[in-house]
Amino acid sequence: MFFNPTSDGNGVSCGNITSNASGFRSVGQQVLADIQTATPKIKGFYAATKTQVANGTAIYAVAQCVETATEDTCLSCMQIGYNNLESCLPNTEGRAYDAGCFMRYSTTPFFADNQTIDIAPFLKQGTVVQFYVYVDQRLHGLFKPFLQFKFTFFHCNNADFCFIVFSFTQTTLSISFK
Repeated sequence: MFFNPTSDGNGVSCGNITSNASGFRSVGQQVLADIQTATPKIKGFYAATKTQVANGTAIYAVAQCVETATEDTCLSCMQIGYNNLESCLPNTEGRAYDAGCFMRYSTTPFFADNQTIDIAPFLKQGTVVQFYVYVDQRLHGLFKPFLQFKFTFFHCNNADFCFIVFSFTQTTLSISFK
């Protein structure tokens, strides 16, 4: 396997502009902690968030691990990235990298608002479960109103089916089949 996080092979690059937004450092620390926690639990090991700070300022953050990582090795790499990026705050941007992952934050948007991922389900205690459901397009109107918990993605193609991705923690939902 390619991935092996090391303390020698990592780096950090901090911006040179300090934010004067109230609470920027503490919000920034929370943003970095959240993507550090969530990224290893998300299928594909990728997270992108936008978090409001104050006075219209927002922190855009992204994190990703290589596909060959495991949840544990991704988390280890994210922890190294977090420790490196924390030294950048309260600067308005920072980037951390290792052989198996990278993290970035900035007050300047570097991805569209509609490309963020709701990481809240991945921050809760318990194991996060993701599953996919294909629904016949003709049943879409009947099925959608019965969704009682949040889904992270819902798409109907122009053909005959809809694709739904659900995310929840095992501690919050129990499923029984009859």
